[in-house]
Amino acid sequence: MSTQFPTLSVPNWQSLITGARPSLHGRIGNDNLTPYTFDSIFTSSMNVGMKNGISGDAWWSILLNGHLTPFYGDGTSPTLTNNFGDASYTHGHSDRNKDIAYNQRFHAAINSQTVVRRSNGSYDIIQFDYDLFLSYYGDIDGVSHSFGAQSSQTQSAIDDKVAFVRAGINAITAIDVVTQTRTVFIITSDHGHVNVGGHGGDAHTLKTVPLIVYAKDSQLASVQNSLPVYSTFDTVDIATTIAALLGVPVPRQSEGSFISPLISALVPASKWHHLYRHNSSKIYT
Repeated sequence: MSTQFPTLSVPNWQSLITGARPSLHGRIGNDNLTPYTFDSIFTSSMNVGMKNGISGDAWWSILLNGHLTPFYGDGTSPTLTNNFGDASYTHGHSDRNKDIAYNQRFHAAINSQTVVRRSNGSYDIIQFDYDLFLSYYGDIDGVSHSFGAQSSQTQSAIDDKVAFVRAGINAITAIDVVTQTRTVFIITSDHGHVNVGGHGGDAHTLKTVPLIVYAKDSQLASVQNSLPVYSTFDTVDIATTIAALLGVPVPRQSEGSFISPLISALVPASKWHHLYRHNSSKIYT
């Protein structure tokens, strides 16, 4: 998937949640961070009564101030801690301890959900029923700055995140079994790194990031829904596609397109004409 230029964190964060490129949303750097004032997938979901949340660096809570329902993170405290700056990295820098804290906050939010059984035998989550939740981890970026994108330290950071994501998927799909719902997991990044560490330019390794989508018992891996290896999507397509999966209006300034193979694999064709009236999926990014 292609990222936006400049290949810096905050401009690409805004593109991921709004569907707008930096030339439209106006954020071209990480300095002087202020709340974003235009539509995002968070305002789109919040405006129709859905609950959303985040866990991760405090930059996210600043950026999304006003875009979140009152309960976010674990529902009791801000998402975390100190801001960071790409220019402040020194050799040996690691955000692993921060990522562990972010991951604990994410699991605290998920595990705080209360499941009850109704008299008719159905199940409901009556507390912190998130429709959209963004979980951010920064250690891969920090270690890549310090040691380079191809280093053993970066690979170790990736392995850590794989374990975190696997545990999160297991925890949420266990809730899905009880509540007979299906959560969609979207995993991606804001930018890449050059081999010596660093980003901001237009090298291919900076502008290309993975897109991994998972939903239990979906048809995403079937032959008829697999995507050609040459398919290229754009980070502005993420907000548009998430809006479609949630059944909420696309952010008004979005320049993205629908990733139609994902929608067709995750939403039965019989529900397509109800897509903007019924919430058929929960999304965790």
